[in-house]
Amino acid sequence: MDRHEFTSVVNQPAEIKILECGYRMTWVVTQSNQLFATGYNANGELGLGQVAIQGYNSFQAIPFNLENNETITRVVCGGYHTFVVVSKYILNLQTHHHR
Repeated sequence: MDRHEFTSVVNQPAEIKILECGYRMTWVVTQSNQLFATGYNANGELGLGQVAIQGYNSFQAIPFNLENNETITRVVCGGYHTFVVVSKYILNLQTHHHR
């Protein structure tokens, strides 16, 4: 793949309100507060409960429930972790899993 050309994102979520990139992963929050992630997942970086050596080239829905009309206000990605700020709370959705 020529990295000098833009490529279309497969299964792109609609109405993106937050987009955050980490090391080899991208997270998206929609206007309706749904979470999606794509990228490398060999160490569980996407928080899907399993690892995928080849990663994902399309956005995967991240199971996540909000209560009491809370909203996602921010996503912070690092090397192998992601934090989601929900109203006044910070949740660590996934971290690097050592084998």
